[in-house]
Amino acid sequence: MPVQQSFQSVEAMAVFAASPLHEMLVSLQQLSMPWCPPNIHEPVKNQLGSSFREQVEALYKPFNHGVIFTEFACAWEDYHDVSGFLSWVKAMPLRDFVWYLLGSLPEYSKLSSEPHIQEIAKIIEEWGDCHDARWYMDLRWAENIPQFRLDLLDLWTTYWEQVFSQEIPALKQSWEGSIRENGNDLSRLGIEGMYKRLCGDKPIPDPLPHWQPFKRVEFIPSSRMQSCRSVTFYRDGKMVVLYNGNRVEESLKARRELKEGVLEVFKALGDDKRLRMLKYIALNEQVVNGKWLAQRLGLCSSVVSRHLSRLKAAGLIQEHTKDNRNYTYSLVRERITSLGQNLVAYILDTTPEQLPQEFLSVRKQRKS
Repeated sequence: MPVQQSFQSVEAMAVFAASPLHEMLVSLQQLSMPWCPPNIHEPVKNQLGSSFREQVEALYKPFNHGVIFTEFACAWEDYHDVSGFLSWVKAMPLRDFVWYLLGSLPEYSKLSSEPHIQEIAKIIEEWGDCHDARWYMDLRWAENIPQFRLDLLDLWTTYWEQVFSQEIPALKQSWEGSIRENGNDLSRLGIEGMYKRLCGDKPIPDPLPHWQPFKRVEFIPSSRMQSCRSVTFYRDGKMVVLYNGNRVEESLKARRELKEGVLEVFKALGDDKRLRMLKYIALNEQVVNGKWLAQRLGLCSSVVSRHLSRLKAAGLIQEHTKDNRNYTYSLVRERITSLGQNLVAYILDTTPEQLPQEFLSVRKQRKS
């Protein structure tokens, strides 16, 4: 039975719902990223081989890593009927298929029944410098739209039948937990308050078209969303908020702490004298003291003390004493060795634990 919790008595148009369809599309988006978490790419590699991920990257990259494909899911009524969704996309007129690919943004009546690449290029050119236009810089998919649809459907069908359909029971528990946690507060917060909780400070978008107010708002949790807090899709009186169901606040806090930690370490390393101190400490652990460093570096004791305090604050060195008067120092080795991994995790907007091993070994692979 579909996981759904509605609140029609309080908010007539608000509903929390689970969606295997949206989660499948989110999983494929993650699979197209270079930092795809192991829990997504390992089952694919085991079942379908590494070439499948290459296919995903090739089809998804021209569409902002496939974010735009969720437009199709939002137009489908039964989010649990993935097979029906695939048949619907296969049977829809080519005009409709292109319209959804373009984010439902062009005026539908201006699309021809058999859209071609010149027509699509002109539409995108008219968008100017807007963000949506930058999603479509690579128009090779439009050279043969029927073939692109077949390739996309083949990829979706393969992933659904051989991988994702088996993962739904494990994901369902996470969906249900998020729906319970947030759904119970909907009557208190209202739609705007819930939107702010799940989407941060982003305002609720204006309806599209502007004269058609929202009649239904759907909040859909995703257990596979990694690098963002939420994505909102809206048109013709319906708004779908696909949000990160992995305890968003805790996730954002962890990433803020990662950023602050990386910055603190690099600021501490951004001085030649402190780098030399680290080198001396590494070669003479629990032997080097402040006086020895002052003599070796030609600095006064107070300056050395400030530099050592900065290194300690960054977690790079540890202080040792037996009598609370004489202090020696040693490296915090794990802080040094994890620096590169933490930096990569921050750049890719993920966590060190979610970095796939294959990404960390790129340098080694290139040397071989």
